[in-house]
Amino acid sequence: MPSHQRLAGSASQTVYLLIRDATTQAGLTGLAFDTAGLKIAYTRTRAAAPVLITLTSLATPSSAWLSGGFIEVDDTTAPGLYRFDVPDAALVETVDVPEVQITWTGASSLEGIINIELVGNDPFTGDASVNDIVAAVYARAFPKLGNGTLTAAQVLTLLAAPFANKSSGPARGNAGSVAVRNGADNANIVSQTVDANGYHTGAPTLNLGGS
Repeated sequence: MPSHQRLAGSASQTVYLLIRDATTQAGLTGLAFDTAGLKIAYTRTRAAAPVLITLTSLATPSSAWLSGGFIEVDDTTAPGLYRFDVPDAALVETVDVPEVQITWTGASSLEGIINIELVGNDPFTGDASVNDIVAAVYARAFPKLGNGTLTAAQVLTLLAAPFANKSSGPARGNAGSVAVRNGADNANIVSQTVDANGYHTGAPTLNLGGS
């Protein structure tokens, strides 16, 4: 099965389908966006059902991207090769959707499938840096922390703070502010007001720079 990589959430993406004749398995020529019986669909991981794509006409194989665009590339030089413009909805970034399948059937074609792996770094912009990799892993693992505003480094600081640093707070039975201090004990990393029973009375204050 042919496999591709695309950046999760990317837009205006084009792939090429090699569509074969169901009988001879040679490249099937002469298909168009409105050929009777031709069906192309996408299926995202664990989706309830495939999404049937409305095909649209492209003027030439080099036309600008158009959702559902479909056109034969060259019936002589590359028989059976078709350009297909993937709808943006197929590639939407979601934590639990690592890949998408594009399938086609009908119009005397051999049923076909290609896989599109949704990746966290654009495969066409060179090797990812360590920071890129950490950020991508964090975005996948902790998409809702801090309403999506905390960086990977800040999350690690927050998780490590209670184990590696000093803490302060009011005497038992008193209201006040509890805090985890930085290693130099000259600033709070996180602080929280509590009542005399130890219950939080407001949102925590974060200083994840540690100074």
